[in-house]
Amino acid sequence: KKSGIVACMGLNRRLHKDFINAHKKIYQGEIGKIEMLHITSRSASPPSPESVPFSGGMIREKGAHFYDLAYWFIGSEPTEVYATGKCLIDENLADYGDVDTASLIIKFESGAIASFSFGRRSVFGQDEMIEIFGSNGMITSGRDKEGSLNIYKTRQNIGPQIKKNTYVQYHQSYIDEIKLFSEATTSKLGILASIGDGLRAQTVAEAAILSIKKNTPIKIKKIWN
Repeated sequence: KKSGIVACMGLNRRLHKDFINAHKKIYQGEIGKIEMLHITSRSASPPSPESVPFSGGMIREKGAHFYDLAYWFIGSEPTEVYATGKCLIDENLADYGDVDTASLIIKFESGAIASFSFGRRSVFGQDEMIEIFGSNGMITSGRDKEGSLNIYKTRQNIGPQIKKNTYVQYHQSYIDEIKLFSEATTSKLGILASIGDGLRAQTVAEAAILSIKKNTPIKIKKIWN
């Protein structure tokens, strides 16, 4: 901030059209005070174990996007996380300190509770969805499909299927985030996700990893201001 250099994080879920609309509805008071939130993210296929040292692993690399999304929806700071995870898909990931199947619960200052289901394999495509429950209603979004038939088995099924991977599902958001960053460097407009937002998500991830190791809830130290 002191340098005046424009910097932003590629937290592109904030740019998905459905999530933008959900955010608007929340802050228009459509569903009242947010009490619970659930996010599911299961990748279409697992990465190679050798990629973990570069990606940071599932809890960091995948998770950061969704810890940030939860904060963006709830509008409150995270205070505590409990996480548990295992290698149920590829045991070789454990050699690099990673897991491929995990569940997390995060508490927020407002009292809201967010839960997360993460996985590295989904035989029917990129499985992502959100459920935002408030005092006056609920918003759901995700599992982008090319039709309306809801049968989840394999990619060989006849009929509409869930989009094949994250790059298809979030194609436009990758373009939009680069466009916004470019505009910010020339016009000094506000950016959508700051380094502080990225640091918040990273701090949650590190606490979640520690929680898995110690099998206990971990307080989240607020270091991103």
